[in-house]
Parts: sequence; C-alpha cells; structure tokens
Amino acid sequence: MAEDLLPAPWRGAPQTTYQQWDFSGGPLGGAPEVLPYFNPYGTPILGTTGSPVWLPFSFGSSGETPRLDQWQVTYGSALSVDNKNVPDDLKLNSSAGFMPGCKFADVAVTYFGDDPVVTILPQSGHGDFSVVLDGVTKIALPDGWTFARYDFTFFAPIHPSAETFLITASPGGMVTIDGIVVETHVPGSSVCEGDLDGSGAVDGGDVGLMLLDFGPCPGCISDLDGSGEVDGADVGLMLLNFGDCPSAAS
Repeated sequence: MAEDLLPAPWRGAPQTTYQQWDFSGGPLGGAPEVLPYFNPYGTPILGTTGSPVWLPFSFGSSGETPRLDQWQVTYGSALSVDNKNVPDDLKLNSSAGFMPGCKFADVAVTYFGDDPVVTILPQSGHGDFSVVLDGVTKIALPDGWTFARYDFTFFAPIHPSAETFLITASPGGMVTIDGIVVETHVPGSSVCEGDLDGSGAVDGGDVGLMLLDFGPCPGCISDLDGSGEVDGADVGLMLLNFGDCPSAAS
C-alpha cells in the first residue's frame, strides 16, 4: 500500500524517469513492483546494504490495520536503488565547471519511526557530481505513518547517466519503510530561461523554486541575472518567459 502522493512537477516530461517499489515482491528486491514504471534507459534495481530487517507486516499507530511488506533500516544499513537515465553522450547540459540544475531528483518515502536519511552517490564510469537537498515535504498519514518527498538538485559539468540512491537512518535511529518512489529529470538544452524544473514551461512550480532561493544565493539556478542574489530582478526575468517554452510549444 505504498503511497505516491506528491508526483514530481516534471513527471512525464522528456528526459525523465519514474519508478516505484511497494516491496510486494518480497525481500529479494529487483525491478519496481508497481507498474507501469517509466525508464527507457535501463531497468532500475532495488537492493540492500548492511543487512536491513525484512518485516512481513508491521503496525503504525496502535489499533490500526497492519501494513504488509516493509524494510526496517538502522544506521549502517540501507535500501539502495541503482538507477539508469539519460545517456551523458547526449551532452544536454555540457558546460565548464560544476553547474547547478543539470539534473533533478525526487525521492519519496512512506515510513514509520525516525525520519529517513536519503543520499545520492555517483556510479563508477557514469560521471561525478554533488547534490544539494532543496527541501523535504511531509504528509502525516491517518495510520501514523508519514509520506515524505526529498527534492535534490545535481551539480556537475554534465548530467550523470546513472547514480545510486541510499535510504537509511540517522545515527541511533530506526525507520520502517513501506515504499519508495524515485524520479529523475535531465532538462534539455532547449529549456528557456526561468524553467527551473525543466518541465518545458515557466509556471508556478518554477516560481515556488525561486522563492525557496530568495535572498543571497551565489551560483543558484534561480539567480537568472548572475548577481549572486535571487531578487525582484530575477522574478522579472522569469515573468518575461512565463508560459510554454518556445521549443516545448512547437
């Protein structure tokens, strides 16, 4: 019964992937159980590290109906997702130096207990990068569980063509996980100025991302005029392009 309550704003756009696991396939992991998933670049694979505990069922709040098929992780154990996506030989975002916004990822987790810790690691031969956690949105569920979406921006000279997502617990913590959703997006070079999420349009989603960066923010993707600060001038530039990008509308 893994939830999918907050789809990424760019789900279904070009150069995106979407995959969801509810663990109904048992403790062996593997390809996503929730169908259809969308990844034309390769099969995403769920695995484990450090021996997390498989739970055939568990309860959230006392008296609630138990949920089936979960993983319980502590610090030192983790769920891992090896994900393939847009090949880097397309060079959609080639530029000098580590630049923000060459790729985005959203990871959603349905869990009980301590807040999970989500990290993203490079895979050998698929490009180096760093990531910034832009924010976490949580929804409290009626049975005591929590749904949370973690939003990431990649920094790299060119988008990586694969990466590994790790979901674990903080030191001393324990979290029971009922399902995960992983989505990635590589904005194309045709995306217009102000299309921060690479959806092919400048819209309310981009305004929201800009407001998160408002204030001093050197190097931020929202700093459209390169002043080192996200301010009214950047909002003005975004509004000039509001609506579908020319390449997306054609």
